Amino acid sequence: MAELRFLPEAYRDLEEAVAWCQARSADAERNFCEAIDEGLDLILSNPSLYPRWDEHRHYYLLQRFPYYILYRVDGNVITVSEITHTSRDAAPSA
Repeated sequence: MAELRFLPEAYRDLEEAVAWCQARSADAERNFCEAIDEGLDLILSNPSLYPRWDEHRHYYLLQRFPYYILYRVDGNVITVSEITHTSRDAAPSA
C-alpha cells in the first residue's frame, strides 16, 4: 500500500471542516470524519482510479459531504494537498 502524507494546508483544511461539522452536531462531525477516512482508504487502495483535477493532482469527492480530497501521486507516496468544499473552489478541469 502507498504511503500517505498531508501538506500543512491540507491539515488546516481538515481542521476547519471538522470544526464546522462539530458546530452543527456530534453526529455530523463523526459522519464527516468517517467519510474522510473512507475516502483516504479508497485513494490509498487505488490512487490512479480517481479523476484528474489538473495535470498534477487527482481528486476524490466525499460521499455524503460536498468536499473534495485533492492529492498527488508520486510513486508510492500519496500527498494530500487540499480538502476543499465544492462550492468555494474551482471545479476540476477534467
